[in-house]
Amino acid sequence: MENQIKQLTELQTQLRIYGRTKEIYVTFSKARNKDKFIRENYGAEGQVMLHETSKKYLNTYKKEHGSVPSSKEIKAILEGLQTNKAIKYEEYKNIKAERDEITRLHVNLQKIISPPNKQQTRTDVHEK
Repeated sequence: MENQIKQLTELQTQLRIYGRTKEIYVTFSKARNKDKFIRENYGAEGQVMLHETSKKYLNTYKKEHGSVPSSKEIKAILEGLQTNKAIKYEEYKNIKAERDEITRLHVNLQKIISPPNKQQTRTDVHEK
């Protein structure tokens, strides 16, 4: 579940990057002199690199899974997973509390049932 949440969060991030950098990338790809475009548009190089990286990620995802879900679909899936995670964590806490209570009862029962330990007292004899 954790791994799936991480993967979907990364996919959501890549979709955002792709969407935010698409306009500058299209403008860059249409430019005749790409070096001049980069020099004249501060930050464009980083955005182009981000766009290319996210595009590569999304293409790889598409090859592996058949299609890329929309942001709304990803959000809905993530909400479901996080709700499920919260429910599972509550179950875990309840089971752990129950186990701790059983352990305490076991220890107390052992104290009641077991005979007390007799400590041997030792007297030292000193010669003078």
